[in-house]
Formats: sequence, C-alpha cells, structure tokens
Amino acid sequence: MKISITRGRSQARVLNLATLAVIAVAIAPILQNYKGVINGGVTVIILAMVLVLALFAGRPVLSSRCLNVFGGLYLFQVYKIIDHGTSASEMGLVLVYFVFTMAFLSGCLEAKKVIKVATVISMAACVGIILQYFCYYLLHFHLKMVPTSLLLKSANQWVKLANTGRYSITGRPISFYRPSAFFLEPSHMFIYLFAPLVYEIYHSGAGFRAKRKAIFLSAGMILSTSGMAIIATVLLWLVYLSRNSEKRRYGKLLLPKLLQPRNLSILLLITAVLVFMFFKVDFFHRSVIRIFSSGSDYKNAVSGRVEGGYEFIRQMHGWELVFGISDHYSGLDFHMTGFNATMYKFGIVGTLLSYLFYLKCLIDLRGWSFWLAAFLIGLSFFTPHTHGTFYMLFFIVFLTEGYHEKGERRRVAASEMAYPTNRLRNTI
Repeated sequence: MKISITRGRSQARVLNLATLAVIAVAIAPILQNYKGVINGGVTVIILAMVLVLALFAGRPVLSSRCLNVFGGLYLFQVYKIIDHGTSASEMGLVLVYFVFTMAFLSGCLEAKKVIKVATVISMAACVGIILQYFCYYLLHFHLKMVPTSLLLKSANQWVKLANTGRYSITGRPISFYRPSAFFLEPSHMFIYLFAPLVYEIYHSGAGFRAKRKAIFLSAGMILSTSGMAIIATVLLWLVYLSRNSEKRRYGKLLLPKLLQPRNLSILLLITAVLVFMFFKVDFFHRSVIRIFSSGSDYKNAVSGRVEGGYEFIRQMHGWELVFGISDHYSGLDFHMTGFNATMYKFGIVGTLLSYLFYLKCLIDLRGWSFWLAAFLIGLSFFTPHTHGTFYMLFFIVFLTEGYHEKGERRRVAASEMAYPTNRLRNTI
C-alpha cells in the first residue's frame, strides 16, 4: 500500500513538472519583450529546461527517430555556431533546441498540451480585444492590457500603442484604433494566434459546432486590424473549403469542391460579411486599405515587411551571398523577414538549412500539420517570427504533434493488419 501511494505521488510530481514546462513553452513567445534574465521569455525557457532535465532522469530521449525528424534543424543550429563564430548565448540556444525537441518527440512533454494552452491563451486574447473595442467605442476609453512598466527598454516603441491603441511603433499617431489585447501590437497577436487557428480549422470536424473555436479565433484575427492577419485568415478558410479530401495528406485543391452548394453558401456568406464590414465598419475599411496602399505614417502590409530586407540582400555579393555577413544587422528600422534575415546573416547555405525541417514536414505530415508547415514557409517571406528563437520553437512543438499523430495512425494501421477482425468490428 505504501509503495503504491509513493508511486502515485511520484507520478503526480512528474505531471506537475511537465505541466509547468508546457505552460512555459506556450507563454515564452509573449514574454520575450518583458524584463527577466535577459528577458522574460529566456527566463521561463531556462526554468522549463531545468524541469525537463529533471524529467529526463532514467528515460531514453535521444533516438534515431529524433535525428530523422529534427536532423535538418540540428544542422542549421550547428551551422549558425560555426559560420560567424560562437558565443555563450548561441551555445545556449542550440541546447534549447536539442533539449525541447527530444522532450516533445519522446513524449517526456506532450506537444498536444502546448497546443491546448496556446489555444486557451488565443481565445483569451480574442475576448480581450472584443472588450477593448467595447470600452473604446461605447465607453470611450482604451482598456490597457499590457503592463508597460514590466517591458524591456528595447520595447519602448510599443508603449504608446499599448497605452492608447492609436500610435504606430515609430511614435506617430495613427488614424484608427488598433487594439491587440495583451500583445504588444496587432502583428504579434496575429503570429501567436496563427498556429492555433490552423489547428482548429483543419483538425476539428465539419459543421458549425466543431468550428466554433476556429470562427472565434478568426474574428479575433480580423479585429486585430493586422493586414497579414486578415489575409491569412481569408486564405486559410479558402484553402479549407477547397480541399477535396480530409483523409489524404493535404487534400487536393479543387474549384468544384469550393463550388459545392454547402461550401459555396459558406463562401458567399463570408464574402457578404467582409464586403459589409469594408463599407460600414471604419477600422476594417482602413485595415484593408492598409494592406494594399501606404500612408504618411505607415507602409502597406507587404512592402513594409520586405522592402528594407530586400535592399540588404541586393547589396550582398560573392562569399557574403553564400555564407552571409554577420550574426547581427543594423541600419534597418524594424522589419526583417525570416527569409531576409537568414539570408543576410547566414547566406544561401544557412537559408537552405533553415528550411530543411519545414520542408521535411511537407513530405512527412498530412492534414493540419502539413498545412501549418506550408503556410509557415510562405509567412517566412513576410514575418521574422518563423525563424525567431521563441516562435520557431513554438511552431516546432505544433509540428511535433503532427509526427505523433502520424505515429498513431501507423500503430492503428499495423493493428488492423495484424488483427483483421478489429477492422471488421470497427466498420460494424
């Protein structure tokens, strides 16, 4: 009896440690601009690593499967160390990727729990942004949700926006209200909500009830006024409605599928709502205009993200183009996309290595995880976060769940092959 009680307490402690580590991974991207050991994101990741290393005790975590899945990612991390010299922070970053990829793939930490926590945080952000609109337009005050006193000095450019919802990161007043709940700016809210939204759209069943979370997250993305969020949300739903199969790896995109009565009615309803909002809802009208045109206080959603980085890349020649210039860059106000930043820092060689993991996911995975990898590759040309430390780890955890689902499908298929009566029983 005493042995069973002791064992139960030990298992509970393990579960508690694993839960804390999972929460730390889920909130690290949000905390990277807050005070802490280097920053808040680093602080929680260090704490999570300590917990993970404690969980590793006596468990086999490094396997050939781990090297098979993450080999490309490991090569990229090692290349970054040797390309322009190394530092303690770079070595620490490599250790972070090694530890967490092994932990999540081995099952020491559950990737699905990170997805659940991230989805809860995303839903809370959607509730928060709705409250901000309610307070601003009906009660005439901005509901501040960002604790600006806890931000790093390097994050000062977001303080005015967090305090008012009416300033750009350059400090200029903007012509319409742009709330982002407890995120520092709309684009930050977009990139965090993106992976949970893909999961909810492509993983849940058909019908309104199954898609309630996806619809709510989509509404939050649009309310964020982020041009990239609006484009991504519309594109995600168009692709979903166009797929001709839920069971294939990715579902072939077909126009006839989109034109089926059910999907066509949904598409027409979405179009009608968007058209109505464009002409009748001021913030949405301005957000859409901002996607395609520039103003005195902003560039459009595309050029503002790619022009400066492209100029950097255009000036590279010879060995600089092959191996990159430096681990750090200066002279650019803000936006440097994942592709442009990697090209500038690590050249063609490093850029190719940086995409190996995402490309492998396209080959290996199917369903929601296939589409997440595909969209992340596309987003890497417009946002820095696909290659940034915290968000790249965040996305890797989501995609690791895709590998777990693939393994489960194989186990089910093997069981049905070994015991054909199971398949017959399941079809009755």
